[in-house]
Amino acid sequence: MKKILYIFYRYYNDGPTKDIAYLKSISVLLLLIFINILTVSAFTGVKLPNMEGTSTIVKYLIFLIIYGLPSYLIINYFVKKKDLEDKNLAMQYKKIHGWILVGYFLVSIFLLVLAIRFKNN
Repeated sequence: MKKILYIFYRYYNDGPTKDIAYLKSISVLLLLIFINILTVSAFTGVKLPNMEGTSTIVKYLIFLIIYGLPSYLIINYFVKKKDLEDKNLAMQYKKIHGWILVGYFLVSIFLLVLAIRFKNN
């Protein structure tokens, strides 16, 4: 997981996102994990908790508190910012790793869309 976070950190550590590169890296990793969880749940028919009768804003807040915050804290505990600034990770990084991660992200989104289409049919 540290290498995946390093790829995101390296990308966001340039330009206007330099100040929040670590936070943004963890956020994008959590988004990727959530996309994969939704894909698996759609293909397998497992339903995520439903909160009928609540507003969309409240659903988002509950989701962030129940899923997002603990996940962020766990990743933040195990992978510190100084770990991502390690020279060994920089030496192991190759440009192809970034492209593989972009490809994985696109395939994950494609599979999620495919799973949703099959679920609705």
